Amino acid sequence: MRKDSIKSSYSNSDDQLVLFFGTLEREIAGRLLNNNDPVLNDTLDILGKLGNRIATFFMRIRELIQRKTQSRETTFVVDYFQRNYSIISENARSSQKILQYSMNRLDWLKDHSERIIESMKNLYANLLSIQLDCEQLYEDFFNKALEFDFGLKAYDEFQEVRQFLTLEKAFEVLGIDQEATRDEIKNAFRRLAKKLHPDINPEADLREFILTEKAYKLALNRDTTHKTLA
Repeated sequence: MRKDSIKSSYSNSDDQLVLFFGTLEREIAGRLLNNNDPVLNDTLDILGKLGNRIATFFMRIRELIQRKTQSRETTFVVDYFQRNYSIISENARSSQKILQYSMNRLDWLKDHSERIIESMKNLYANLLSIQLDCEQLYEDFFNKALEFDFGLKAYDEFQEVRQFLTLEKAFEVLGIDQEATRDEIKNAFRRLAKKLHPDINPEADLREFILTEKAYKLALNRDTTHKTLA
């Protein structure tokens, strides 16, 4: 597929997507300064980090398309991106609309944080999947690793994004009901820590313990007195 056909699909409106996701983290930082609700702040922080990662992916593809010369590797990546482009852009635009609405209605965002974060995580996971599939196909076809830098380490990113927890997910990780008392939250964490802490169980996965520890801290924040949203 020729470079000019790629450009016809990647339009000015797609540059707006790059701009939106690229500035999302900065916009959210302003909201954090004016808000004292710890649970909502966690949600905003997660959305900002996800937006930054999504912007990185789009910016790398844009840079690739705008190059005057194309190596075999870059041409392969662009062609693969083109074949998946319609789904990517449609999902990104849907997320953009939801986030634009949410930024002006933080009380609504708090009530729907689980669904919004999962939507953003799914969008980002789809981008990472495209990267991994592209790398695998290139290796299968040319019998060597693809050296193009997407700006993201996909396997590491999958693990890190999994650590992004909403309040609902935190209780799922701890294996307790959302109405659990602080003592029940602490007891649930202690039980899991005995099984997952590497110092106690050498065969345990440190990432599982870190996830459980994050869930514990977020669950405890549930009972923090919420102040009126700014």
